[in-house]
Amino acid sequence: MISAFPVSVGYYVGSSVNISSTIDPLYGFTSWSSNTVTILPSNISANASFSVTSSDTVRLNIYKKPTIVYDIFPTGTSTTIDINGINTSVFPTSTSYYNNENITLTPNIDPLYSFVSWDYDSITMLNGNSEVNSFISAYNDTVKLVISLIPPLAAFISGDEVVCDNSSTQADVEVSFISGSLPYTFIYAINGVNQSSITTNDNPYHIKTKKEGIYTLTYFSDAISSGSINGSAIVTVFESPTAIFSAASDTLSVLYPSVQLNDLSLGNIVAWNWDFGDNTPNDFTPDPYHVFKDSVGIYQLNLIVTDDVGCSDTTFKQLWVADDYWMYIPNSFTPDYDGINDLFCLTHNGIREATFYFNVYDRFSNLVYATEKIADLECFLNENGWDGKHYKTGNDLPMGTYIYEVYFQDFEGWKHQDMGHIFIIR
Repeated sequence: MISAFPVSVGYYVGSSVNISSTIDPLYGFTSWSSNTVTILPSNISANASFSVTSSDTVRLNIYKKPTIVYDIFPTGTSTTIDINGINTSVFPTSTSYYNNENITLTPNIDPLYSFVSWDYDSITMLNGNSEVNSFISAYNDTVKLVISLIPPLAAFISGDEVVCDNSSTQADVEVSFISGSLPYTFIYAINGVNQSSITTNDNPYHIKTKKEGIYTLTYFSDAISSGSINGSAIVTVFESPTAIFSAASDTLSVLYPSVQLNDLSLGNIVAWNWDFGDNTPNDFTPDPYHVFKDSVGIYQLNLIVTDDVGCSDTTFKQLWVADDYWMYIPNSFTPDYDGINDLFCLTHNGIREATFYFNVYDRFSNLVYATEKIADLECFLNENGWDGKHYKTGNDLPMGTYIYEVYFQDFEGWKHQDMGHIFIIR
């Protein structure tokens, strides 16, 4: 045995030399190294040999074992750790390992505590943050088991909810649980009246309700034993307003498509939102006056009212803008080619054009103009109408008074016939 190094030993050429090591417990064997001789069976065999062929230096290579310090936080509990199956109960404690050893840790946690995590610096836990875990030794480190005191089994109810009685939204009363084992069972009361028992795995549990009152817990347990109860919740349900409005008329003429609307809603109304159904901007006044587009149709008027506590209600009414016939026939025109009022023309609405005819007579009842095409007389940029000429000869009619006769049917099929005077001014 050689214990002082370096040391030199002389051998005959061809001698066989056996080598083995007695290594410091804090260190581990790595390999043998040499310059010329061959280490058998290999240089990584702790017990080896070589044949002397020439002078050489044979070196034993070792490494310092990584040391792991184990600890528990907090101290003072009955918690222990099985380290590779060996129970350890005194902490902190340290152990040195060879490189690449697999160390398994199994905690035996005080019944009053629960597992939180493993804390460490350099190693890598192979099972994440699992309670039973393992790692490969490679570095010095401190591995600490962190635990926490299990709080007493308890349930807590809370909430301060306000809902409107006509709202689809419900109040949300929350019941939360501390500690314990699933499932949880509890009973809550509204104004002291117990409701049906509820068993759940949800934490927290949400009670969806529209019942007004004070909510309290009267019983709570987990899968094993009963626990304490605390807290309260208040649910307030407001009476919503009632939206009502009136219209001066439910049917409007396309000639005068306007209406006065009046809010008659019940409640302390503070906001109004009118939608007239005709793609015009909404109105936010209590009693709007609205003019519809000049087109026939059924329009749905919607009113949303909101009261001083934020509750709202909606109502609607359908209003019909009905068609109506009318015809405007001027009583004179001036065919003097000055570009102003040179043609006789008329405007109309709601006429069945196929039923139209228009005749003009002189003071001797002679027909001087006639047409069955209302388009011939429709006013359009002073370019359409009768020019005051005789319909057969094409001659200008003299200035004077003429009599017209008109016939048509309106959009509903009612017949209309009228006579009047036209004055030609030259």
